[in-house]
Amino acid sequence: MRRRWCSYRRKRWLCKERRRRVMVLPMSRKTIRSPIERKLKKLESIVPGCKELDVDALFRETLNYILVLEFQVSVLTSLHNLYGL
Repeated sequence: MRRRWCSYRRKRWLCKERRRRVMVLPMSRKTIRSPIERKLKKLESIVPGCKELDVDALFRETLNYILVLEFQVSVLTSLHNLYGL
């Protein structure tokens, strides 16, 4: 297997056979998180008032937030149909 060093902003290895890039980051820079943890952090940033909740409470708040958004869409659609704006 032949590898070639590529110098971009971050260090990357480019595997010629697979055409796949693998990130090589120093361990001291950032803690490595699983993809699920990253997605949960992203969900916490999207749903208001959900910072530092456990997973069950986060999903309950997300469900409530989705229901509120759906209700707002239905109200705005009704107002649009009523007034024709």
